[in-house]
Amino acid sequence: MLAEQTSAQTVAQLFFQVARRMQDFMSPEDLALSPVHLGVLDKIMSEPRTNGKEIAAHYSITPASASAILKRLETEGHIVRERADYDRRSFSWQVTEAGHNAMCATVQQMNVNLAPFFDTLTDHQRKELVGIFQKLIEQ
Repeated sequence: MLAEQTSAQTVAQLFFQVARRMQDFMSPEDLALSPVHLGVLDKIMSEPRTNGKEIAAHYSITPASASAILKRLETEGHIVRERADYDRRSFSWQVTEAGHNAMCATVQQMNVNLAPFFDTLTDHQRKELVGIFQKLIEQ
């Protein structure tokens, strides 16, 4: 266990250790979408008219990688292209009903898979954790 430091670096290290531990409870074959695809769909849903360049910048990946992810999501029917009114050469992405359904199914399965992980915490600890996460999200 790390020394009782509360530096940002220590918190970040612990966060990544928890994230790795959570992956032990996830089985990719159980999920309708990979965590990466789920994140991209969530980004598109939360910011309508998002384009490939914005996806690449948001996830710090190359435009080619973003394009491959978007192409796969499009091929699977989770997103559709939409031409921009202001520029016929530009387009953005929209999540389809099938994409929304896949997101819901994935989140539901992730909740089932992760329940044993969080069951090790008391109700009080879970409430504290939720409060901490909410505070971090609201920043």
